[in-house]
Amino acid sequence: SEKRVHLIVMGMTDMGLALAVTAAQICHFPNYVTKGLKTKITFVDEDAYIKMSDLIVRYNSLFKHSCYSYRVYEEGCFVDERHFEFSPKDDFVDIEWEFVKGNLEQDSVKSYLEKIADDSKTKTVLTIAICLPLAHESIAAALYMPNKVYQSAQQILVYQREASDMVANFTTGSNIKRSYEKIRPFGMSDAEFTTDKEY
Repeated sequence: SEKRVHLIVMGMTDMGLALAVTAAQICHFPNYVTKGLKTKITFVDEDAYIKMSDLIVRYNSLFKHSCYSYRVYEEGCFVDERHFEFSPKDDFVDIEWEFVKGNLEQDSVKSYLEKIADDSKTKTVLTIAICLPLAHESIAAALYMPNKVYQSAQQILVYQREASDMVANFTTGSNIKRSYEKIRPFGMSDAEFTTDKEY
């Protein structure tokens, strides 16, 4: 494929970090060997720099061999951009990390998401996971994304700690708004692993 996977995690909460680390463990594709295309995992968080530093300490061996960048995006461009890259012989991990300071309320972050959504038409397979601390914040973020994101993303995953009912009200039934059909809840404590209660 000429495309690469791009996972955007909104909120560097425990769930957001767990989701990204799990993705990093399983998202390995032949595209890196044949096309040089890496899976990209982007975090968006107000405290992205501090949390990035904590993550690097926790997964020191991984980040010793991973390209990563920290960015502050304002008014359509990066005003602070720091890259951490390696020589070709050390750069063998097919995951690239990006840490963006901000939140979805900021126009600069929305315009950045729109840019990524435009790229996804030809360059990326885009999934967004919203992992904010409070359920209603995650739902609000999912419902007020730029229209281009709804059109381009494969899925918009919304972390719901207790139950999926609130998300289900927006995404099922005859009154579903077409742009919301890609929104999916995950992480509920009431979710079952199997329908067979004996196992």
